Amino acid sequence: MQPIIRLALENEAEWISDLVNMAYRYPHPSSWTNESALIEGERTSVEAVKALMAKDSRLLVALIDNNIMACLHVGISGDTAHLGMLTVHPALQNQGVGKIFLEYAEQYASHPLRLKLVEMVVLVERKELMAFYLRRGYVRTGNISPYPSTGFGKPRVAGLQIEVL
Repeated sequence: MQPIIRLALENEAEWISDLVNMAYRYPHPSSWTNESALIEGERTSVEAVKALMAKDSRLLVALIDNNIMACLHVGISGDTAHLGMLTVHPALQNQGVGKIFLEYAEQYASHPLRLKLVEMVVLVERKELMAFYLRRGYVRTGNISPYPSTGFGKPRVAGLQIEVL
């Protein structure tokens, strides 16, 4: 299944917000990205998604059968791409969509954006997610900090940590 990948449009912000919240926060039998056991509350909002479409940022979407089934944020800082919010609809997880999308984002960061480094932040407690990124060539930096208070999501587990890969 080869998705069509493009920049998100502002009028798609509500759909993207719903997709991200469904994949990360609402238990779904086929989802392995779900964080509802660790964090409660919304993962994002329509307003936050629109903010990701700012000048120094790109929000990519993957369409399958003309439906947005995945998204990924590429933040830009100097010569570094900060990847985040990689989301694949739970019904399509474990089918290679996330891997294809991540590879596309990495190539997009190097060309046309011409960025030299790609990094991301992952919950340390998400062992299977950490392993996914390590298999893709990411490296643990040891740069670990407490789970941030962003206004989205409240930890259900004390001591949650994030690490930069």
